[in-house]
Amino acid sequence: MKLGLSLVWQSPPAVEGVKLSKLLEKISKKSIDIKETKELLEREINVNLSGGEKKISELLQVISLNPKLVIFDEIDSGLDLKKLGEIAKIIKKKLINKESSVLLITHWGQILHYLNPIITNVMLDGKIICREKDFKKVFKVIKKYGYRKCKECKLLAD
Repeated sequence: MKLGLSLVWQSPPAVEGVKLSKLLEKISKKSIDIKETKELLEREINVNLSGGEKKISELLQVISLNPKLVIFDEIDSGLDLKKLGEIAKIIKKKLINKESSVLLITHWGQILHYLNPIITNVMLDGKIICREKDFKKVFKVIKKYGYRKCKECKLLAD
């Protein structure tokens, strides 16, 4: 984190015996005021939390570090649309609008509708096969034909 790089895991680990509020006190470089998180602060880190609560807990930890770049590994995995909207709102308000860069890895893609990315890349078999500024074009093709169609899609070619 010294260089300002943070990673949010797809499945964040549980830490028994440590309250989220205590961890944030130790690592925070700034105060965090997010109304959706008040009840999480007094709970042990990711212990007996729902999938959405774990994602918000992990997000709080990263935001508290005031990162320059955050890599999200499938933060949208396992979330319903309501929780997805809450997560996206927090990412936008506390990171993107504060000029942190975000690299978002997603298989589902619904979160893109909330975040409206500047650039979208499609990676297949470890290679970027498509790059497009309009994520809606990419999303439409993938939704209709699957990821492999991006290999041959002239609409999405560089």
